[in-house]
Amino acid sequence: MANVEYTLYRVKFVRPRQMLLTGDTQSPQEIFKACVNAKLSGDARRGSRWHIGNVSWFEDSLGYFRVGKTKDGELTLFDETSGDFIEQKAETSEFAHCAFDSTLGVLGIAKNYHLSPTPTTLANVIAKLFAAADVVIANGIDVLIDQIPDPDDFLTIITDAYQVEKFTAAFTGPNPFDADAYFQKPLSVYAQAADATGGQATIKGADLNREVVAEVARSSAATGNRASARVKRQSTSKLETVVMSSQTTTFAMSEDEHTPDAAAKEVRKTYDRVRRRSTKIENKQ
Repeated sequence: MANVEYTLYRVKFVRPRQMLLTGDTQSPQEIFKACVNAKLSGDARRGSRWHIGNVSWFEDSLGYFRVGKTKDGELTLFDETSGDFIEQKAETSEFAHCAFDSTLGVLGIAKNYHLSPTPTTLANVIAKLFAAADVVIANGIDVLIDQIPDPDDFLTIITDAYQVEKFTAAFTGPNPFDADAYFQKPLSVYAQAADATGGQATIKGADLNREVVAEVARSSAATGNRASARVKRQSTSKLETVVMSSQTTTFAMSEDEHTPDAAAKEVRKTYDRVRRRSTKIENKQ
């Protein structure tokens, strides 16, 4: 039985600093909904067009749509009356499943090799379509759709390392409500105030607090940002740099089990696994 395989992405709407001054009250969740419900279309290469369609909502924030491409082609039919094969012009199309949680800003894109070699290509297409939404254009918002890396291997190395000497994480402008209070939230506000789309910051020490590093690493992964660390795995080891970016966060469902609402619930469940917080750190806040 074939599987439907999804890759997780974080959708971010980065607002310009001017929006802070005008008192705009639309939340990222409202902007997400407006972009999806607009069912936008856009030109692709060689006369084809991209489309968002088949939008469904299952709860206040869980939903589903299809992203696909249509192009002009020819269809060969057999005419029973004349006994001839006839070629006629026809529009062909291909689509990929997309399931999401608009409150979290998390989007799952299913693989479809007939449509695109990677889900990331489709993520870029969706970002461009969202960027054409009226609410995005009117407010000068930048739309970013970043892949959510799987942090598990990175976190294992951090936890087991003899020494963690340096930690670096990227950040973007404000959006995710569940970013960590140590790093992503304050630096994303800093990026917005400086009219920046993002940046990165590094901390150093003799041996960094593993719980704090792990929490920020999880938050960085969940917000679609990258992280790296300079570690010594054993007391006799040399310092090395490990990067949290090589593996993606994915899940698969059998075709029998796959439905739009089930896929949306699995998106939320998989994201919760990535974002799982450290209980000790939460108690300190």
